[in-house]
Amino acid sequence: MASKETKSDEKTETNDKKEEVSTSDGIKEVEQSVKVDTLANAWKRITLGSMFAIISIALLSIVVIDDNYLNFNISGKITVFELSNYWHKMEFVLCHQIVGLTCLLVSMYYVCLKRGTSAAVDPLSGHEDIPLKAKNIMTNTLEQFLMSAFAQIISVSFIEVKLLIKIIPIVNLLFLIGRLTFWLGYPKYRTFGFMCTTIPNTLLITYNLFKFLENFYF
Repeated sequence: MASKETKSDEKTETNDKKEEVSTSDGIKEVEQSVKVDTLANAWKRITLGSMFAIISIALLSIVVIDDNYLNFNISGKITVFELSNYWHKMEFVLCHQIVGLTCLLVSMYYVCLKRGTSAAVDPLSGHEDIPLKAKNIMTNTLEQFLMSAFAQIISVSFIEVKLLIKIIPIVNLLFLIGRLTFWLGYPKYRTFGFMCTTIPNTLLITYNLFKFLENFYF
């Protein structure tokens, strides 16, 4: 009798272990499918946001730069004659950096607001998750501003005046739109705002690099 009970207990334990294994495998499969679905949805949002940003930037650039369309006076009262030398062009570019600096200042105060109205007012209190969104937005804004500002300053040496007085305002207008939509869409729907700043920065930096290599090494 004891041996039969022992064997039945062993069978029961074996069945329990099989059930546990099958259950854990099922949970793992569900978790993997959820991860795949989440990743797929994320890539859909990234693709759509990127495409919308590319189309928006292209349309805005064509309309503003090509005088055959709306003939926008986007540079205001500034004329090509007034930007006849390097320092006048530099002044024109530097003045437009107030847009990026304002975005950076607002994002800094957003972090301060999140800290000052929560337990994260003490950075060592262990509540750094509260201002995390605000800090990430400020960090990304700082990164984009540094690339944008330096790319614009360098472009003074390589872009002719007629094009410069149109490109610089466009870049800063896109920076403002990008930062606003990045903040509103963060974290899931930040792609459009990110691309509105990243694409102009990439194009400017690439163009400056090409002209630099062309003028100094070829």
